[in-house]
Amino acid sequence: MRYLLILYVGLLSSYSFGQGFQGKFIAGFNAAQIDGDREWGYNKFGFLGGGAACFPFSKKLGLQLEIVYSGKGAASASVNRAFLDTRLHYIDFPLILNIKIKPRITIQPGVNTGYFLSGRMDNTGFGYYLNLDNYIKRYDIALCLGGEFALDDRWAINARFNYSAISIEKPIFFSTNRNVFPYGGWSNNFITFSLRYTFLNPPADLLKK
Repeated sequence: MRYLLILYVGLLSSYSFGQGFQGKFIAGFNAAQIDGDREWGYNKFGFLGGGAACFPFSKKLGLQLEIVYSGKGAASASVNRAFLDTRLHYIDFPLILNIKIKPRITIQPGVNTGYFLSGRMDNTGFGYYLNLDNYIKRYDIALCLGGEFALDDRWAINARFNYSAISIEKPIFFSTNRNVFPYGGWSNNFITFSLRYTFLNPPADLLKK
């Protein structure tokens, strides 16, 4: 995390007084599930909000740094299945490569480093939550791929798929909770949907190739 923050601060400081990079506000939601538990489907919805700085290399390529709060987890799909409500809270640091393929369309591959804040789980349906703070790894490294469509020079809509590259649970979690989760190997699997507003240095040549 320390090295990631150094990278973020270094890039921002190299573009003094906001010259050369675009500043963005981000607001939206996650549709999430956890691979490795007994449920399936993107049934857990969590808030997504934060900001981004985009550093253009050319008219078609750029590097984007984001810092967002990200609510993740898992939930039962219907009352006919066993109850499950898992809530995970992260601060995410996506590092994204912007590839502009059309005047309004950008493809965004990247890596998302998540810092785990807190979590809890209820598999009873009666509000008896198990605190997950000691069972989930502090960091999650996810690969991501998404796209962005510019509505105009300031507003854009964005969707992005994210999947953990390594398991997020500590081994002690499943060794002491096999009766609840017999499978093990938890991975965050979520799709982000967001609206983005460029408040600093919006592109003046949006429709130019």
